[in-house]
Amino acid sequence: MNSKRSSRSLKTLSGDNAINRIIRFSRDQVVKTVKDRYTGKKAGANIARDMKTILSLVNTEQKQVYTLAVTQTVTNIAPLVYGIGTMAQGTASNQRTGDSVKITRIDLAIAFSFSTGTAATSFIQTQTFNWYLVRYLKTPSSGGTASFAITEFLNIDGNSRSTPLSFPNPDTNENFQLMGSGQVDIDLQYVPATDCAKSKVVTISHDCSFHQSYNGAGSSTITDNMVYLVFTAYSGANTGGASGVTVNAAMWYIDN
Repeated sequence: MNSKRSSRSLKTLSGDNAINRIIRFSRDQVVKTVKDRYTGKKAGANIARDMKTILSLVNTEQKQVYTLAVTQTVTNIAPLVYGIGTMAQGTASNQRTGDSVKITRIDLAIAFSFSTGTAATSFIQTQTFNWYLVRYLKTPSSGGTASFAITEFLNIDGNSRSTPLSFPNPDTNENFQLMGSGQVDIDLQYVPATDCAKSKVVTISHDCSFHQSYNGAGSSTITDNMVYLVFTAYSGANTGGASGVTVNAAMWYIDN
């Protein structure tokens, strides 16, 4: 080791001004690093990336808003489009403080039910339901939460109805992001003069990452990325019978 260099280094790190020298050196290194990061061609991208990181650290509290729908009729002549998960401004765990939220997860519990009905002289023993979890990419109409026409999402089938036989509408499918879908079949054993009924429960958890924007304090002022459930069914309901769904939805979000 060079003895002269070693003695100079020890002298620099000792004495009355050692702490000041260390602070000055550290400060100079920080200034140089910041200057290098936020100047030049990549400055804009670096600023945007760092701001996003800072915002994610500042506000990461998970909130949730619940939507509970009592039993809704779904048959071959009555498809259903049902909006879920909007929130008004406020400080509660199911509200938002500003005009933007980031959706992180959607949990669904859906009960599908079908019954023959005691008044039926003829009956249908099976029912097929299709369900779709949809993000609507256009601005919702009529104050924000009004549903879109189902024919915007699905073409009609051979009987001019929206059923599980329908395919997506190719003219407007760019207005939607399909986040999940499935099919549920219910088979009944018919007993004369007896109302035979059965239900099946489906649970879904979908991780996601997108923002919703609002232009006012109310829950109906949403301007983009409204989430809907779409239901179709293959068969009708007998006289006295029922065919429908009951929905419990939880939407998790970061209030930012």
